Amino acid sequence: MIATHAHNPDRAPSSGPDNVVALTARGTMNRGGRGNEGGREETTGSQGEERSPHGLLTLSIEHAIPQVGHYTRLLSASTAMSVAELVEAILVAYRWPTTPEYWTLRVKNRGLVTMYAPGKLGATEQMLGVRSAGKSVGETLSKGCVAQLQVGEMAFIVHATDVVNHQDADPTAVLLGAEFLPAADQFGRPLPEADALHPLGIPTAVSLSEINIELAGEDTVEHVMAHVQPELKALLHDGELYEFVPLLQALDLERLATVSDHAAELLTDAPSEDSAVGRAAAWARIVALSTLVDGDSVDEVSESFMQAVGYRRGDVAHLPQMDSANTGENLDPEDPLTATEIRELSRPTGHLLALAGAGGWGARPGEPVPLVPRCSVVERLEMYRFLLQR
Repeated sequence: MIATHAHNPDRAPSSGPDNVVALTARGTMNRGGRGNEGGREETTGSQGEERSPHGLLTLSIEHAIPQVGHYTRLLSASTAMSVAELVEAILVAYRWPTTPEYWTLRVKNRGLVTMYAPGKLGATEQMLGVRSAGKSVGETLSKGCVAQLQVGEMAFIVHATDVVNHQDADPTAVLLGAEFLPAADQFGRPLPEADALHPLGIPTAVSLSEINIELAGEDTVEHVMAHVQPELKALLHDGELYEFVPLLQALDLERLATVSDHAAELLTDAPSEDSAVGRAAAWARIVALSTLVDGDSVDEVSESFMQAVGYRRGDVAHLPQMDSANTGENLDPEDPLTATEIRELSRPTGHLLALAGAGGWGARPGEPVPLVPRCSVVERLEMYRFLLQR
């Protein structure tokens, strides 16, 4: 389990306490600078550009077995993790049956190929340029690079598809998705029982929640959730939304939020919606906004949240601005709620956030717009912490 390796020699040094914090839940968090700690190599690339060790990399990890199929795991990994911790997270995400003593990770990054291996490197490995798996992911991988992880006879191809600046105090990884494409014959027909034929019994379907609890560590999950606002905590448990645990952990909800008296007065009673679905929508927006991602990503996070906690269009009696008479759509009560509908359901809380400077405001025709400038990232984070903490 990732959280148990506090004394692992292959673990990257942790982030310094004076770094600024910001987050993203998508893969899901953000920023800050770190000096050359403990004599570590400077984090510069082969062309001299700086490689920030603070961020979240989105990694697509592919594993293919002939006559069986193609496995994919989508992982969000903190660049503060060591290479060894990343490999462990990949194997956890695949439900690998054993813990290998040895593996290699061959990385091609900005035209330079480097190999990493666990444990103490021998003279031959050092002569061949093999590097320690204690290097941080931020020093090793960057957006657009490709790597091959070799575990015994099994290989994985790793693509770094995206990066979001973020300083995450604790090395974390979150499984965002898992897919399996069965092998097919020459006519495109899936081979019978292909999903049961992996030599090591790797499952074709996994529970994201179970994997993410294992990645975070059950003790860590319980500790983080103990400091979450009770209503939100219940929603997270009901929807098994444990992928948000690293986000909540990085927000440091144990620390009392520092907000102005004006902001505290506005936000004390939030969410201010009366209905259960409206309050859930407000929490979806608050959690999504706390990730500090762009507007489209905030919408995606809020939609995923509402879908996970089980609310559909049929759970809403009436949306004045979004009913079928206004949109011309044939609405299915089993359809998930859209981001626009979620904003409409949570307008009272959205208005309070706008008045506090913690969110934007989409005014209806003829409706006044709060003339409140949006606060700084640090101020907004404090307000989100104020709302989210117990």
